[in-house]
Amino acid sequence: AALRDNVLLFLSIQQQKNLPEIAESRIRLLHALAPGEIRAALQPFGYYQPRIDGTLDYRDESWIATYHIDLGTPVRIVELDVHIEGDASSDPEFRQRLADLPIRQGDILVHARYEQAKHALQNLGAQRGYFDAALVRNDVRVDLADNSARISLHYASGARYRFGAVTFQQVDGLELPLLQRYVPFKQGDPYDSNKILKLQTALGDSEYFQQVDVEPRRDQAENLAVPVDIKLTLRERDKYTLGGGYGTDTGARGKIGWERRIVDTGGRRFSTELNVSQINTSITARYRIPIKDPLTDQIVITGGWTDDHPETSDSQTRLLSISRNQARGEWREAYSLNYRHERFVTGEDSGKSTLFIPEVNWQRIRADNRINTTRGSRVQIDFRGAAVGLGSDVTFFQTSVNAKFILPVSAAGRLLTRVDGGHTSVKDFENLPASLRFYAGGDQSVRGYAYDSLGPLDNRGSVVGGKYLLVGSIEYEQRVFQKWSAATFYDVGNAYDTSSEDFRQGAG
Repeated sequence: AALRDNVLLFLSIQQQKNLPEIAESRIRLLHALAPGEIRAALQPFGYYQPRIDGTLDYRDESWIATYHIDLGTPVRIVELDVHIEGDASSDPEFRQRLADLPIRQGDILVHARYEQAKHALQNLGAQRGYFDAALVRNDVRVDLADNSARISLHYASGARYRFGAVTFQQVDGLELPLLQRYVPFKQGDPYDSNKILKLQTALGDSEYFQQVDVEPRRDQAENLAVPVDIKLTLRERDKYTLGGGYGTDTGARGKIGWERRIVDTGGRRFSTELNVSQINTSITARYRIPIKDPLTDQIVITGGWTDDHPETSDSQTRLLSISRNQARGEWREAYSLNYRHERFVTGEDSGKSTLFIPEVNWQRIRADNRINTTRGSRVQIDFRGAAVGLGSDVTFFQTSVNAKFILPVSAAGRLLTRVDGGHTSVKDFENLPASLRFYAGGDQSVRGYAYDSLGPLDNRGSVVGGKYLLVGSIEYEQRVFQKWSAATFYDVGNAYDTSSEDFRQGAG
């Protein structure tokens, strides 16, 4: 199909066939030009000597041009001479690029792949700082006597440039040491444009800046050192949020929030948010202190109050916590110590508890696109616990695992799977507050059942939550029109105390 399409693009008689009042002499001229045009169209695909039979007839008041094409023997690459000189000859990225070149000895000569090979070397050189590089030889010699091609690509990289000094334009309100911690390279490191892009992205994602301009100054390079100039424009210090909506889990809901993006020159920030719904009211305040890599590493101090009253429980909680969040490879890691005071009623269980809870959390997200994911995964693992001898009213240890996977099925379809599990070790379960028990049901659990309506029952038939949780889901989503999709799903699971309890199912 690719060859046929290219032939049709080259053929003048095809391009001009619908012109009004075209003369017979013009048609015959175009037909005479067709064999040469067909040959020209096939050469980029390696077919230099096709046999072409063409006829031109006049039937039923129409001209019919017919071309039978025998492609013949293709030209194949019998010799491929690719040579790297200079610092790039020992660069592992260049060795990998050579292994991945789109041309191979024995392949049919396809001109586009030859051009791709040239551009691959040139683009990699520009990316990795070989700014004096040149293709000192790049030629293709075709011998039609034996349909052979010999290719020579000689790339002289010269020396690799390095990063020079990084200069920030004066930014009032943020100290220089904080800004420097965003830079993913040191002065003297080998140049890599991916690190420039990473720096640009990190500064943009910090939410401190309205505009970020990172400019490598190749024109000012001295002794192979490229200085980097950074111009930053701060955002407004204060950010306000206001929202409202409705969900089957929460009923009507609304929120209002305020954030001070920059509290001091160290980049600390403060935020507070009030959320109100038919089943929950909460107010939360957070103070964030950037450390090490300020994009991923921070200390967070959180305080809040929650009044939670779904149909199965009623609790009021005061919370104060301090956590350290950091990146560990692909994983986000958080260590925290939480003070929680809670009054609760769930079924026949009621009481109040004071807990000091150490907690550790790991989360990893992989996605081809964070907004509209067609392939990706999210995994979160939590461990938390408390002990009576360490200032808490109840001793427990709890583990929870949440995972979601998305796979493409077709160009417009994707498969979503989800599993949520939890395990609690506790002797005096009746003293465990409602917020630390497991429930199932709701639009992020077993759909078709109300929010937190599934779990073990007390003597009066009220749901009191369970020690364990296991919920699984499979869903197929098909895009039907632009951004609109239809989905079908099957959910199964429950919260439980013993393995003999039934799993509930929902589909829709």
